Amino acid sequence: MKKYELIFILKTDQSEEQMTARVERVSTILADHDGKITQENHWGVRRLAYEIEYENRGNYMFLKFKSEGTAVNDLDKFLRLDDKVLRHLIVV
Repeated sequence: MKKYELIFILKTDQSEEQMTARVERVSTILADHDGKITQENHWGVRRLAYEIEYENRGNYMFLKFKSEGTAVNDLDKFLRLDDKVLRHLIVV
């Protein structure tokens, strides 16, 4: 199993429940690939360095997880298709 880090930025009009629902969905995707979240850190609302989709602020979530490499494709697809996620980054 490899160690990964995931950061994603939600639009600020999303509630904490919606942030938690996305983290649970990520956890479900990882569980399907025998992975698990090892660290979860909610950074809160911060100012963006540049405007993304007319948004100046974003709600940041940082996750560390262990998983097989096959989970990364599914996570990337889920976050790319979610219209409330401004940006995401998955790093080994």
